[in-house]
Amino acid sequence: MLYAKINPAATRVEQNSPFGAPKTTTADYMTAIARPYTLGATRTRFEIQYGSVTLDNNGYVKNFGQVMNGEAVLTADQLSTWGTDDSIVLHLIAEAVGTTVESVVSNPPPSVPGPLGGTGTVPTPGTGTTVESVVSNPPPSVPGPLGGTGTVPTPGTGTTGS
Repeated sequence: MLYAKINPAATRVEQNSPFGAPKTTTADYMTAIARPYTLGATRTRFEIQYGSVTLDNNGYVKNFGQVMNGEAVLTADQLSTWGTDDSIVLHLIAEAVGTTVESVVSNPPPSVPGPLGGTGTVPTPGTGTTVESVVSNPPPSVPGPLGGTGTVPTPGTGTTGS
């Protein structure tokens, strides 16, 4: 998920009683979710969540503390530049609600189990990440037609069996 640091910060002033002092809440980060997103729609409603973030040592979002909600509706024309970079939408929403995006941070990439029990991260598409080698379990052993055993051929390798 992407979070935008915004300036000026979002502010909400609450007056709970006519005699008490008002309470001011501010949030310097926002994120947004299309609710619902319908491909080809002329208008899309976004739920905006405002809050603060805690970053880990690598600069990824470890925690998002939501303090208030909002909403914005963007037209298909406004969203026409939205491609694979979702930060564009955060900039458009910030503009629609009268603020600007200073920077964008995200959650860490998901961790996935490796073939030997370790873990790795899912590479970000288009970042030039290449696979140097692949390690796998040996192919399964199968009974042969004359009582011996063999291995299952790997599809597409040209192995025909014997």
